[in-house]
Amino acid sequence: MKYLLIIFSLFILKSGLAEETKTENFSQIIQLTASRELVVDNFFGSISVTGYDGNDVQLDVTKVIKARNKQKIDYAQEKVKLDISTDNDKISIYVDGPFRKDCENKFSWRGYNHEGYQVNYDFELKVPRNVSLIARTVNEGEINISHLVGNFDIKNINGGIKMQHIEGSGSVYALNGDMSLAFDKNPIEDCYIGSLNGEIRVVFKPQLAAEFKLKTFNGEIYTDFNFEHMPHKQKVQ
Repeated sequence: MKYLLIIFSLFILKSGLAEETKTENFSQIIQLTASRELVVDNFFGSISVTGYDGNDVQLDVTKVIKARNKQKIDYAQEKVKLDISTDNDKISIYVDGPFRKDCENKFSWRGYNHEGYQVNYDFELKVPRNVSLIARTVNEGEINISHLVGNFDIKNINGGIKMQHIEGSGSVYALNGDMSLAFDKNPIEDCYIGSLNGEIRVVFKPQLAAEFKLKTFNGEIYTDFNFEHMPHKQKVQ
């Protein structure tokens, strides 16, 4: 593995309140063997993943801690960690901290004013095109995916999702953000694409043949594909 670490600190004055920040830039090359599943589980910050013709995962990370004082900087440095692990079939990049709860996919964050600090990680990755990708983030970040042919499971709570030049199948969900997907090859397996408070745009290739279930609460649905309504399925008593 290869590493590059650059650290600097900055003391700024914001809105009349003293706020201290600390920034780290970190690079790592993760050599793949049989690993073909990548998990990127973030909390604050963005995730950008681009497929390429190589065999390794190239990771660049920008970490920014902001806090109301030096003591909170030290606390965040100690409590919020980036865990990178590999085994025979999976690489996991996981941001851990006091905001994580014991049960999977649950978190608790009472805000900067209460906690006195915040740690943002922005990830940029180049990965083999056929990697199966699981990507998650919660606050202050977008997810951008391009040039992947593997399957995917993507979720953003308070930000958008953009996927282009993709060929796989899977699930994409943005709770409070817009999303756009552009397929270079129509998916061959079931897909779920959803948002609670955002606009969804999906571009498929011509000759698409699929069954769609579409639902909206406060908005319209448009398509420029020819379509036929499926018969209504009766509930079994």
